[in-house]
Amino acid sequence: MAQVLERTGDARNAARAYRNALAHLAPGTAAPESVAVMIEHARAAVATDDAALAGAIEERLAADTRAPWRRVVPPGRALASICLTGRRTRFTPQPTFMYFPGDPAVEFFERSDFTWLDAIEAATARSRRAHDRAGLDREGLEPYIAYPEAPAQSVERAEQVAPLERVLLL
Repeated sequence: MAQVLERTGDARNAARAYRNALAHLAPGTAAPESVAVMIEHARAAVATDDAALAGAIEERLAADTRAPWRRVVPPGRALASICLTGRRTRFTPQPTFMYFPGDPAVEFFERSDFTWLDAIEAATARSRRAHDRAGLDREGLEPYIAYPEAPAQSVERAEQVAPLERVLLL
């Protein structure tokens, strides 16, 4: 389908079709040589479309000097355009047990929200000295919560998260 759209000159929808197809590739799996060229072409088409979208958004933002938000772009709007164009991964909560609809999707909490961290950090050296005096071996310690090592595939997949739908400012 993407190739048909490309041939008819509809690069944007071709890139959308390519993006959907690429989302079905298993992370870390090597593509057969017979389709490797097509996969690279699809990735290139998606990258070209992302760059064109980024340019269109930036052009529109620069041209609209009358809009009040143009003077000070809210962080959410700036982040949305960056995620939308694939220049940054969108981080959203992925609970392992309970999901609470309506909770805010805070990517990273502000350091100022955790005033008690200063006291913990101040005590780190003292805790380390106590640990060293006790003669404990790190190898003999077992953490309270131990997560298995993340395979390289998981990290690669996190970098390939599809951008947001193209609805902002267009």
